[in-house]
Amino acid sequence: MLTIYTMNITPGDSNLSEKAMSLLNTDNTVVIVIGVENSKKHIQPPISIKVGDSVRISDLQIHNAQAAFARQINDGGYTSATVAAIQTLQNSGEDQQQNGNN
Repeated sequence: MLTIYTMNITPGDSNLSEKAMSLLNTDNTVVIVIGVENSKKHIQPPISIKVGDSVRISDLQIHNAQAAFARQINDGGYTSATVAAIQTLQNSGEDQQQNGNN
């Protein structure tokens, strides 16, 4: 199951990770929390991704999804950035299945 949640934040807000953890209610859940701020420049990507214990997504794959989000956020906005993050997670899951790591 994939849960996507958006919340208003101020620059430097660290509540994204806490909110993501509060939404992580089953072992089969992937939670993406996106912080929306009015600033056009994003020093750090306003995104937190948490996965349940049964989800086979590594820290590196999460980092890659966050990086994909960060690449898209300034050019294409929140929607295209979210899609890029989801596609990165989906592609990494497909790679695991092809490599027999599932």
